[in-house]
Amino acid sequence: MRVVLGVCAVVVTAAALAAGGSARKPLPGRKPHVPRQLAGQKVVLSAIARQAAKGHLTPAQASTDRAAVNRTALLIRNVAASRRAPLESQLAQAARIAPRLTGPRAVAIFGQLEANDDWFANHSPPAPQTDITDADGVVYRYFSGTGFEFHPLANFAALNAAVASNNTALTTRLANALTARGVPAAGGGTGWEYYFDYGGRAPWLSGFAQAVAAQAFAKAATLDTADATALHAEAHAAYRAIPGRLDENTRFGPWIKLYGFSSAIVLNADLQTGISLANYAKLTSDTQAAALATSFKESAARALPSFNNGFWSYYELPSDPSPQSYQEYVIQLLQSLSKSDPRFAAGATQFAGFESQPPAFKLAGAAPGAVTFWVSKPSTVHVDALGGQRSFGVSGGWHTVSWALPSRAGIFPVTIHATDWAGNNASVAALPIVRVELPPKKKPKHKPARKTTAVAAAALPPLTVGAGLDQPTEASLARQQGFADVRMTLLWPAGATSPDAGAVAALNRLPAGTNLVLALYATALPTDSAGRTELAQYAAALAQQVHDLRDLVLDPAPAAATAAAYEAALADVFDAVKLVATSVHVDGALDGTQSPKATLAAIAAAFRATGRQTQLMDELAFHPAPAAGKNLWALADLPKLIAALDTGFGTTAQPGASLPLIIDQVGVASTIPSSQLPLYASPTVGATGVDEPTQAADYVAALKAVSCRATVVSLLFDRLVDAAAPGAQTGLFYVDETPKESLQAVVQAATNAQGAARCSSSPPSTSTGAGSTPTGVTPPTGTSPGAGSTPVTKPVVPPAPAAHAKATSVAAANELVFPAHVSIATPPSVHVGCTSACLYLVTMQRAGDGTPVLARRGTIAHAGAATVHLPKSPIKAGSYRFSVWIVGQANPGPVTITRSDAVAAS
Repeated sequence: MRVVLGVCAVVVTAAALAAGGSARKPLPGRKPHVPRQLAGQKVVLSAIARQAAKGHLTPAQASTDRAAVNRTALLIRNVAASRRAPLESQLAQAARIAPRLTGPRAVAIFGQLEANDDWFANHSPPAPQTDITDADGVVYRYFSGTGFEFHPLANFAALNAAVASNNTALTTRLANALTARGVPAAGGGTGWEYYFDYGGRAPWLSGFAQAVAAQAFAKAATLDTADATALHAEAHAAYRAIPGRLDENTRFGPWIKLYGFSSAIVLNADLQTGISLANYAKLTSDTQAAALATSFKESAARALPSFNNGFWSYYELPSDPSPQSYQEYVIQLLQSLSKSDPRFAAGATQFAGFESQPPAFKLAGAAPGAVTFWVSKPSTVHVDALGGQRSFGVSGGWHTVSWALPSRAGIFPVTIHATDWAGNNASVAALPIVRVELPPKKKPKHKPARKTTAVAAAALPPLTVGAGLDQPTEASLARQQGFADVRMTLLWPAGATSPDAGAVAALNRLPAGTNLVLALYATALPTDSAGRTELAQYAAALAQQVHDLRDLVLDPAPAAATAAAYEAALADVFDAVKLVATSVHVDGALDGTQSPKATLAAIAAAFRATGRQTQLMDELAFHPAPAAGKNLWALADLPKLIAALDTGFGTTAQPGASLPLIIDQVGVASTIPSSQLPLYASPTVGATGVDEPTQAADYVAALKAVSCRATVVSLLFDRLVDAAAPGAQTGLFYVDETPKESLQAVVQAATNAQGAARCSSSPPSTSTGAGSTPTGVTPPTGTSPGAGSTPVTKPVVPPAPAAHAKATSVAAANELVFPAHVSIATPPSVHVGCTSACLYLVTMQRAGDGTPVLARRGTIAHAGAATVHLPKSPIKAGSYRFSVWIVGQANPGPVTITRSDAVAAS
């Protein structure tokens, strides 16, 4: 939750407002109809009665609270649906709190209920974050779907504002009202609770709100001197709830918990807490609070660089960008702190500079009909191409936009424009989209019909391709590259029966429609019935709470010795999940490096021994060994796996040879270039693995190996983005999410492999024209890389830089060698060099009208050169020109174009 400090002054009177609609008169001779109590209404009324019987509520309080509950129930029956929903939510909240109802909670809950009744009796739901206040000045903030909520932080901000305006009457009323709502905290102190679920189950506390509460009560004591002693006591009670409970140790040092149930590292919360607690400590002479405030500030000073990506600030680590209002709030806090602590001055200046700094761009290779770009900061992006515009909001990072190629041949420019959240604008031109002229169709020769096998004739089910993620934020990157699936791992804490709310919230932040394959990792596999029941309950709760969960894989894959325990646990998980979420697939796991044949036979034997009459798993996630060997199954051993499934399960309720397979964790580590090594944990990381073109070729080969396997439904690469630790360089992006040279070929191969016609699709080869040629290649003097015999070279003079040239770089072409003559029987080549990392597009166009007939695009990763072989495609004899389009990858300047003289083709 991002806490909004602004308060909208919408005041609702305390007078009860009648529900809309007229009452029906009872028919003569009939008793009036008395509606049955709502379920939540009955629960709450019973709780009020219990509290009154214990003396925790006075008779007058109990009567008032009952009236509020009954009025809510009456309104639910009479108001329009849009007003009914928040009232139902409010009654449900009260019912959830009812078993733990106390006097202070009753004041808060039923005061909140009255505020909602007063509003929704005559008003529709307002805009989110609308604030209303009651007669005492207590603030209730509107949240869509839940209604107006008692909001501690907004209330203590209001109390601070009342003191600042010297309004003694309001200060006294509001301070007393908030005191009445303070709940004694376990371990001492007083907490002001939030009563709605927001990533954590209510009621919950905010360390940030507690710090502001301590400050506000201490400041109120300076204005309301008659109650100064009591207000100082409330301030101290608010502070006491923080140490050891609402703070945490992080890698930066002590940090305040914005949410008591979460370890989120939020910058504005820690900065404001340091300021508020220092203010409280000064007013009350609390030395312990002063020391804690200092430690929070020191942690924030150490963490400040981590919240600065050079272009924008992060709201929360590791990479959640700040809304502009929060960035401006942080700037104010840093400026305030910098007056007494120079460590915050540079951060204040840098963050303020982001407000006027335009977005920066990078470009990467993309398939024909697509553009891949990186933008430095949160922006609204417009991409103009093919006579239209695509517009969308981004938080920064890499994005790919694709178009269907037009029917007519031509070269179509692409322009990207970004406006950041502060209103700064920047534009960049990308390589154009090219539609080449298609060769005339040959008339088909009449041949006798060939017989096809049943396998060839049958339509294969769609194949999906995905990758493993370390963070939910990487899911957007996966979607942009066209990966249909993402894989994540969640550790099961032994004995737990429900997942952590923070973990569920993180998984539910995946983009809508994501196909999530979640590995539920049980480090210690339960071996008794009680342990298996706990694991199964945990899995069922996940299936209910995680929105886009498609596959739940029980990990880790067993060995032969643990196969029986694994089979029993998988069976319990399967049954528990299917009771609550029939659409979620429950999958087993098999590791091709752990004697897979013996392990699978042991699982099947355990299954048959149980006499189970229903299946054990929906799919099997198979992790192939990197290479064939004794007691190993690699990707080439899929026929052995399918045969073993048939042998083990063929006569049981569990599908065998027909069992759908997920090919899981396909990984090939690449070497890391020296420019990227500082991001990794050790310089030795860059010395292991294969080069990036080889990584691409291995991944493309894996896709080809499974594309015609009818039972393979998904292939998951080991990871999308590298991790810094040694051995975790199997990704298609470096640690900073800069794409590797292997990305383009793999994405294209995945695109071809996915879909119903997957078996007929041939993934592209990683030719030199696809950007895989090593840099620094220079043809021998006097020879041509094309079909001609004499090279034709043209010097290139980069155009004058644009007005924003300080922020851009022009990747000029050099070492250009065009063919002097083209043979219509041999694909032509052009030798291209760049002065810095660049993207290139080489086109062959008819000299007469400029119509493109051949085109190839690719990447040169560093200053260097490549020989670009144009595709093998029929061309007619005639006169043609070659064009080379070059644009820089980082901070790209204008696209440079160099054209050859007319060249004859014969």
